[in-house]
Amino acid sequence: MPGNYKYDRRFIEADTRDFYKNFPWDFAQLTVSDIIDATVSGFSANAGLMYRSNFFRIGLMTRLPASLSVKENYSRSGESSFDNGDSYSYSYSGISKYSVLSPFYFGAGLSFNLKDVVLVAGDVVYVDWRQMEFKNNPDLIQLNRDIKEIFTETVSLSGGVEVMIPFLQQVKVRVGYSYRPSPYAEDKGISSRATKLLTSGFTVLLQKTLLIDFAYISGKWSTIHTQYSYKLGSDYYSLITNEDNKAKNFILTLRYRF
Repeated sequence: MPGNYKYDRRFIEADTRDFYKNFPWDFAQLTVSDIIDATVSGFSANAGLMYRSNFFRIGLMTRLPASLSVKENYSRSGESSFDNGDSYSYSYSGISKYSVLSPFYFGAGLSFNLKDVVLVAGDVVYVDWRQMEFKNNPDLIQLNRDIKEIFTETVSLSGGVEVMIPFLQQVKVRVGYSYRPSPYAEDKGISSRATKLLTSGFTVLLQKTLLIDFAYISGKWSTIHTQYSYKLGSDYYSLITNEDNKAKNFILTLRYRF
């Protein structure tokens, strides 16, 4: 499964109210830029079992750990300026190659079909993110110890309902909800850090084997980011921002059934 990952961030902090006035704390503005351009390739596999009757279905699944190979081009630059005219800057860049082993996924699902008119479904997925592991790069192996402390296990829940329109039997409408906790240990038990997705959509049967699907997905979650950190004497300082995130996506799919 080849792919690409691009990350481009610019953080700007400015003393717009002139709070810092006296040297050496006459800070004016700081700009930090990060760029990551990576290519990813790897392999994974899913396995599952399902029991099916006329009224309900029960399923079990597991996703085997994916082994991902990553080649990453990265760069970071920063520049600060002060009221007395002083300015400082730095930059660095490089290329890094490494492998990542993802954790196991374990899931179970259940659905009920009521007279081929109403379908109710739900599932649960368990992942222990502490199983992640860096490989094939000695500079990153030490991070595997951090993974055991930083991450935790999660249990994600999803559910939904699909209804056939009585007077338009070729049309089905659906609504669903998904709750995905943050994999970070410090976020455990904090509901606002979980990703919450509300979905809605419909399917239109154009022909016996041709369908068109439309979905709208609305998500929200909060997170924290350490923008920069530094050590002054024996004290350690960092700037942490609290961020509220929202995502809205429209998905249109054309399906052909053999």
